[in-house]
Amino acid sequence: MTLVSLNIRIDPYKWIDCKKGRCMVTLRGENLLNEETYAPTFAYVGVPNSFPYPTGMTVYAGLAVYF
Repeated sequence: MTLVSLNIRIDPYKWIDCKKGRCMVTLRGENLLNEETYAPTFAYVGVPNSFPYPTGMTVYAGLAVYF
C-alpha cells in the first residue's frame, strides 16, 4: 500500500484585488492513488490486527480571508 497525500497553500494576491497575506487558498488531497487502506485494531488479539478502511480518494478545498 502506498499512501500519497498533497497539501498546497496559495496566496492569490496577484490574481485578485487583495493585499499580500490577506487571502489564502488551500487544496488538500488524500489517498491520491486510490489505494485500499487499513486501520489498526486494538480491541482484538491475533491475526489480522487491522481492518479495511474504505475511504478512497478525497479532495478538500478551502478559502481563508483575514480582515
